[in-house]
Amino acid sequence: MLKPGDEDAPTVITVEGAWGSGKSTLLELVKNGLTTPPAEVAQDRRFTVFAADRLLWRPQPKKPPKVEPTKIKPLSRPLVVSFNPWRHQSSEQVWAGLAKAVAEAAEAAMLPHQNTRERYWFRRNAVRVDRRHLQRQLWRRTLSPFLTLAGLGFGVSVLNALSKLDLGWAWWVTVGLTTAGVLHTGWRYFFARASAFLPGELFAGPVVSNAFAATTTDPLIRDPYYNARAGYLYLVQHDVEALVKDLAASHHELIVLIDDLDRCTPRTTAQVFEAINVFLSDDFPATRFVLGLDTTVVAAHVDNAYRELADAKIVTHPDDPSPGWTFLRKLVQLPVRLPRTTADNVDQVLLAQLGPVHGDEPVAVQGDDQATVRDGGDEGLHDFIQIQPEYIAIEHHPEVREHLRHRLRAQPEQSVREEKRLLNVWQFYLRVLDTADAGEACHLVAVAEIATRWPAYLHRLRGGWQDLADAVDDDVQWGATIAKLGFAYSDRKAAANLRELLRDCDAQAVAVLANRLF
Repeated sequence: MLKPGDEDAPTVITVEGAWGSGKSTLLELVKNGLTTPPAEVAQDRRFTVFAADRLLWRPQPKKPPKVEPTKIKPLSRPLVVSFNPWRHQSSEQVWAGLAKAVAEAAEAAMLPHQNTRERYWFRRNAVRVDRRHLQRQLWRRTLSPFLTLAGLGFGVSVLNALSKLDLGWAWWVTVGLTTAGVLHTGWRYFFARASAFLPGELFAGPVVSNAFAATTTDPLIRDPYYNARAGYLYLVQHDVEALVKDLAASHHELIVLIDDLDRCTPRTTAQVFEAINVFLSDDFPATRFVLGLDTTVVAAHVDNAYRELADAKIVTHPDDPSPGWTFLRKLVQLPVRLPRTTADNVDQVLLAQLGPVHGDEPVAVQGDDQATVRDGGDEGLHDFIQIQPEYIAIEHHPEVREHLRHRLRAQPEQSVREEKRLLNVWQFYLRVLDTADAGEACHLVAVAEIATRWPAYLHRLRGGWQDLADAVDDDVQWGATIAKLGFAYSDRKAAANLRELLRDCDAQAVAVLANRLF
């Protein structure tokens, strides 16, 4: 579905699923599967002051220059850019972050060498700054300091001639300094890098006007193009457009992966969609977007950001409950719904997180008192905590493993991320209490489940664990106990689920452990 060069391929693809369903993992797999090696570009000559001076002398072209042709096969190759809009809160920030991500990826693909990169960005920026002012400053900065000393020597020689002082050596010093200054200036002009004498922004990316820059840039960079148009947002869009066109000219097709869109604010979500709409206009070459999102959350964000549309009761698709859903319907060309995590996936999570059950595979031990962490649990606490062998034995114990399997299957909503979070907490509690007893380890599963399923109620439960254990089998006593602990009528579902958990285990033993941990 992401085959480069296929004009009929979908432009906007969504990877849809609830939080923790694996959207980020799938996007990472897509990125790894579409990795593009750097272009085979010959090493360019050093971009010298002479070359920069020639570019500044040329008449200003109507369009930004394109990257020099490279020995690339005609078939387009995918260039994957990962962009996370979560940290951006405005149009300017969204576009600045997107432009930075595209520029970095484009440099790696089109401009693998420093000389080529400096020449490319300078040629592009030269059409947008005060070129004559910049050229004069380039000449001034290229002049050797020896010429300044030669000027002082000339003054001393003139003073010697007027005052008839015996300073005959002054002329020879002046001639020597002048000769050295001319040679040094010539070497600088024809052989030194232009980047050594001009602001670094000119060679590292699009220049940013002082009127919009977050930090102070070199006063040499005057950018009338920025100020003459609609400001910063227009300029950044123009930069991205030009860069994408250069990518297309060098036979690269841009694929933008956008993750965590459902974690952004409604305004940021809307700004990302507006940016995508700009890309989908006729001015931009074909660009593919792959979005990881929870459609329910994102549709609500769109409704919130464009509340006036919802308030005006704009006609939506007859099958959609709100304008946000209709917006997604019109924008997304290929929705990919991730399969729902079920109880059947519990064994896979346990195997990946804790390894095989004891007896199926021996546990590797290093030295006398520490064991090697097993492969597969790369996101668990045991990746960075040195694990004692007795803890590993507990994690591999058949009875403990069966109890973990039972409790994970009993979760109201199956999510790999939530299951791994519960296992991480349980492993942590094992080490805090320094226990090697299988029965106690099973009771700790319930404690870890309470901590991960009901974190909002832990402050109410503190000090009331024993009362809950005593009341778990008596309806009247249970109701009085949870009321005493501050559970309101709206909390009745959480209280009922907590009671069901305590009934499924040894409530007295769980209360003892909870009092020790909380």
